[in-house]
Amino acid sequence: MEAVRVFLDTNIVLDFYTGRMGDGVAKTIVMAGQVPQFELCISLVTALNVLYVSRKYQCSLAARDISELFRILPMDYRQYCDAQSLEIDDFEDAAQIECAKQNGCRVIITRDKAVLESGLNAPMLLSPEEFLRRIGVKFTD
Repeated sequence: MEAVRVFLDTNIVLDFYTGRMGDGVAKTIVMAGQVPQFELCISLVTALNVLYVSRKYQCSLAARDISELFRILPMDYRQYCDAQSLEIDDFEDAAQIECAKQNGCRVIITRDKAVLESGLNAPMLLSPEEFLRRIGVKFTD
């Protein structure tokens, strides 16, 4: 059986590495995703942004640390163009969604309420808590 590709938005990955709000939920998602049924994916932009922002939190994070836990998906001009047609105010969110769609992700996990409430015809859009409920992982903060 092929693993389900699960795309993590930048905010989830930042929470995981920096201990920002939702740290426990982010850690639970990453740990739950380390099974053969799932392949946790992030965009190249997320990987770069996490490396940059983590320095502000004084994390000793290396590029290898990220690639050991997540599949880093490519981003390209087609995704950039297709993102322009999505009805989302935040272009970065639209580009992330196109990256997930065009790389075969079936689920996108994000904290962004505007994205969650957008009604997009995209891969399944879930909050971190909803994802954990759906896969049957109990979480207490």
